[in-house]
Amino acid sequence: MPETLPLRLHLPETPVASQAKAEMTPLTVDAKRLAMLLGQSLRTIRTWDAAGKLPQPLRIGGRVVWRLEEIRA
Repeated sequence: MPETLPLRLHLPETPVASQAKAEMTPLTVDAKRLAMLLGQSLRTIRTWDAAGKLPQPLRIGGRVVWRLEEIRA
């Protein structure tokens, strides 16, 4: 028996586990994550936002986020 524990516990996929993963999907993304999602640089995302080439972002406090559903559409 190994003396160290695995980093991640591998549990069998169950309908409940699949539903839990789906419920944990983020609804919004910030500019940094949007850049990674689209395979672009952060600067490009900021430029596209300023030019109106992206859906209208939500401004919550000092944060700017985009609805993931609108980006995918």
